[in-house]
Amino acid sequence: MPRETVTIPVSSLSPFEASAQFFGVLIHPLDAKKRAQLITAELHRQVREWAAGDWDWARTALSLPPLFMPPTGDRTERLHKEAMRIFDQERVIAAAIIAPFIAEAIGKARNGDGFVLQLREDGEPLGEPSFEVLGPWALRQQRRLRGRPDDCNRVTWETIRQRAWRYSKPVLHLALTFDRMLGIRNTTEERQAAWAALFNDRSETEKLLDTAEQVRHAILEIAQRTKRFRLSEKETVRVVVG
Repeated sequence: MPRETVTIPVSSLSPFEASAQFFGVLIHPLDAKKRAQLITAELHRQVREWAAGDWDWARTALSLPPLFMPPTGDRTERLHKEAMRIFDQERVIAAAIIAPFIAEAIGKARNGDGFVLQLREDGEPLGEPSFEVLGPWALRQQRRLRGRPDDCNRVTWETIRQRAWRYSKPVLHLALTFDRMLGIRNTTEERQAAWAALFNDRSETEKLLDTAEQVRHAILEIAQRTKRFRLSEKETVRVVVG
């Protein structure tokens, strides 16, 4: 059984509420308190954005009390900034780590056991999918995202294993599916547009959650069959459409 099953009632939520709930479990899969705080912070950011344009309309659209004022303060922005750091530097990196193992499994299913997947970076061969290969690669990506020099002596693969990989394991399926469905995005504006498109269309939101559940089963099956990485169902969080 999954460690937890989270239900997102897509049909009864606004697109942004559905997005906030999905983002909450993606960033804090095992901490319900932090998850709730992040969801509230994301909703507050949206209220402020609407209020900046037309506060009277926002108050009516959200059925807010007449004396309710848009939330302010730095804490909301801090929570959002930290969540985006986790998303970019941990969840996306973990999704990139797991993707070659899935590609390898698909390749072998189609082409037989003789199929060998070779990873490349900037045209240079890295080797076959393994943590020994993907660990240093992941470290390079994290240092690049953080604007740090590529000093391999300061951070080890164990850092990735204990942070980005360990804390992403419960939602590997969500991270991988979400990242793939966002598609190629070269700018912040393009990513935001792709992000909004996934949740502004209810059918796309349902597709996201349904596909993620299929990916969860696939990752668990690959882990059990290939022994390339360790993952049990009780470590995962299941997210379903309500």
